[in-house]
Amino acid sequence: MANLHLLRSSGFTHMKLQQCQTALLEDDLVLLIDDGVYNLKHPIVEQLASKHQVYALTDHVSARGIVAPLPNVTLCDYEQFVSLTLAADKVITWQ
Repeated sequence: MANLHLLRSSGFTHMKLQQCQTALLEDDLVLLIDDGVYNLKHPIVEQLASKHQVYALTDHVSARGIVAPLPNVTLCDYEQFVSLTLAADKVITWQ
């Protein structure tokens, strides 16, 4: 596996989403956590999800009242979160 990018902030209020998009390599994965799950409504995430595997932490999506996440974004639990981090070559946090 390549790199796992943890995106913790909203692209509506910070530039981290755009910076993450620029840094992504072909096989990299993205996991939306904390306020990063607000990016499920951001057009850049739609673009990312068409080229990369994008995940969102289910508990964080639910806690923020987000309904109908993008169909090409995979919801994951904490166990899957840990598995993704262990399988990644490198974990990069954007906050």
